[in-house]
Amino acid sequence: RCPPPAASWARQHGCRSLVRPRLNASLHGQRGNDSFRVSFVCSDELGTPDSAHGGRIKYSASVRERYRRSMNSTFVLVPRGDNRWNYRFSEAVGACAIPVVLADGLSLPLEPLVDWSGAAVVVPEAAADDAATLLRWLPPRRRWDEMLAAVCRINANHFATRQLRDRSIVDAALLLLRNGSSPAPATETPGGGGGAPGEAADRQGGGICVAVAATADRVGALHRLATSWPGLLSVAFLSHNFTRDAALGLRALAAPGGSLPASPGRIALSLVPNRPSGARPYVRRGRGGLFGDLFPTNLLRNVALDACGAADVALVLDVDFSFCCGDVARTLDRYARAVRADTGLSYVLPAFEAAEGEVIRSKGELLDRLDRSGAGVFEKQAQASHACDRLEQWRGATEPFASPYTYMCEPYLLVHRSVLPPYDESFVGYGKNRLSLHYELAARRVRMEVAPDAFVLHERGSHASRSKAWWAGETCWPAFRKRVWEAHGFWRSSRRQRQLDANPRVLQALNR
Repeated sequence: RCPPPAASWARQHGCRSLVRPRLNASLHGQRGNDSFRVSFVCSDELGTPDSAHGGRIKYSASVRERYRRSMNSTFVLVPRGDNRWNYRFSEAVGACAIPVVLADGLSLPLEPLVDWSGAAVVVPEAAADDAATLLRWLPPRRRWDEMLAAVCRINANHFATRQLRDRSIVDAALLLLRNGSSPAPATETPGGGGGAPGEAADRQGGGICVAVAATADRVGALHRLATSWPGLLSVAFLSHNFTRDAALGLRALAAPGGSLPASPGRIALSLVPNRPSGARPYVRRGRGGLFGDLFPTNLLRNVALDACGAADVALVLDVDFSFCCGDVARTLDRYARAVRADTGLSYVLPAFEAAEGEVIRSKGELLDRLDRSGAGVFEKQAQASHACDRLEQWRGATEPFASPYTYMCEPYLLVHRSVLPPYDESFVGYGKNRLSLHYELAARRVRMEVAPDAFVLHERGSHASRSKAWWAGETCWPAFRKRVWEAHGFWRSSRRQRQLDANPRVLQALNR
């Protein structure tokens, strides 16, 4: 029993809320799988400055216990008090737990900047009266890990330090001023945890997320991509100085002159430290030895996809590519609608290479240039990787056409996220990292059609120098291929692959 608190502004004006007493009554005595532990801390138990501890906050035992429980919880209840907002939301985010908010009409913090749809659960206050109803509002178990990771990223990008909070408040205010109005408060559907993937996208007529992995040496390429794509852009950034980049936030993506990528408000930035806790760095700047730099491409791709929020259609692109031409968003949205109607369908965007600084404005211009130069798909050595682009058929195509899977092909695909497996993160290095996903999609019987009026361009010379050892990926292939066979009964190979399996460098790497 808490002592009567001092009169707040809300209580003085007759706005006392009964949400917490109703919650306490409905959850009291719950046991088993549907149990909740609910505690409300009295105001005099909160920490107070203690001169004996150098002015630091001294917390009571009950508060320390509440924080410990939060950090070991998947969900933390954030019921309104006399006012809609309370600090337990920030505590839940700081503990990387999913906040379950019961405060009708509350706008969540930094909403112009942060997409909470995949990181928080907003429940009507009416659900406080019944524990079973409250449980039905929680997302399905398969989404918990994804949502927990999203909360952690939001905390790292916007809440973890005073500097981050200050900077995020300013960035959110600027976005709000630019957009001219405040977003509507978050709304949910039972079991959605932000709504089922695609619901918000369908309401908006879009919902395409372009996901990329980036490093500091590719910031220029990222700016080109951001200029060519007006929609949601999710960037997983491998940081060599995590503390600095976390303080910078989106400014970590600034060009040498200080400019940010185009329309930074639609960029979801996720920072990944180059040195995992207790491990060697992924990239050691040319000192990778036999395996080259163990660049965590697939891990970064998964992080970028996780940050796509409610977007239900994704395109994972390499950062040194950009889109061409015309109204790209409208073109891809047409294919996204087809993918939503048939999630077993995906669309190939053929890839081509342009000279540095070359401007290509249409498919006709591209074909003229190809006819003059004789150039083929992106990089001559990558023709096997882009065999599914079907260049010769694409030249004269005006309608989408089927492209059967060919072993070793790894095109850029517009695909529904519900059929997109995680990238296999054992491929920490070069070789077969992207191909592994296409192999698994083929095993899952996801069909490919080639988009006749959409393509992506790689600017020649945009690759930064980086130690690469293709056989690092080859060492991961046998175990990956076995896993796919056991899960899907799918096996593809080629004479070239059999040669690679017996390559002395691969065998040497496997023995290492």
